Amino acid sequence: MNAVILGALASYFGEPDTAHASGQAPASVASFVSDLCECGPGYEVPSRVLYEAYRAYAPADDLAAQHASVFGAALRSACPLITSVRARRDGRLTYLYRGIRYLPVT
Repeated sequence: MNAVILGALASYFGEPDTAHASGQAPASVASFVSDLCECGPGYEVPSRVLYEAYRAYAPADDLAAQHASVFGAALRSACPLITSVRARRDGRLTYLYRGIRYLPVT
């Protein structure tokens, strides 16, 4: 990314997350996937369900927890098998992450 753009983003949002900028998932996303998810073919979860579970899991000051698009990119960094799809469920179109499932705490 252009140094001018990075500088502008840093001044607006604070220092950038270097792990995310380098293509690695932020620690909280990687921990979330490790602790509460399983990656593999044939798994899928509604994107809203997974994002809301992550928001409950992540620290309040984590930028990735505030923006669903950032979360999606970080999620794919943590588990490259994941794809985003739009599929019909119960007669309605919904967004899904394929290649991952959420293992809620029971």
